[in-house]
Amino acid sequence: MELRIASLFEYEREYRSDLRFIPMAMRYRLDCVGLKIGLPAWQWLPVPARFELAAMPADTGEELTAIRNRLERLLAACPEADAPKRISVDCSGWERRLPVPECVRIGCEALSAPMEASRWLDMETLERYALVKLSLSVKQPGAFRMALEEISARRGRTTAPPALPE
Repeated sequence: MELRIASLFEYEREYRSDLRFIPMAMRYRLDCVGLKIGLPAWQWLPVPARFELAAMPADTGEELTAIRNRLERLLAACPEADAPKRISVDCSGWERRLPVPECVRIGCEALSAPMEASRWLDMETLERYALVKLSLSVKQPGAFRMALEEISARRGRTTAPPALPE
C-alpha cells in the first residue's frame, strides 16, 4: 500500500509500507484526542485502517472527535486488542511557542546544535511535538538526532547536529 500521508518523518520510512509501528503523526493524534494504545493494539488494526487513521485531518475539535470515535470503533471490533486508555496529556511543550522546552534544549545542546527561539518558532506543531517526544524517548535514542536533522534540512538551516563519525 502506498503511503498517502505526507507527515511521516524520514526515520519512519522503514515501516512506511504497513505502518507496523505507530508513526509520529498518529502519536500526535492520539495525544490530541486523549487516548493511549499499545503497539499490539495498533498492530491488530488492519493495515488500511492504520493508513486511514494516520491520514485523517486533526485540526479541529470535530476532526479529533472523528479520529477518537473511529479508533474506538475499530478496536472494539478487534476482541484481541486492548481497549484504548483515556489519558490527559500536557500539550504545552509543543503547543506553547516559547520558551523552547527544556528537554529539547538539553537534547539539542547534547548534539552541539543549540535550539534558538527563532528556529523553534519557525517549526510546525508536528515538528515541535516530535522533538519534545523524541527528546524524552528511551526506546528510540537515535530518533531525536534524525528528526532534528530532517527538520533542519526542511527549514534550510545549517545548524543541524554535526554528523556522527563513521
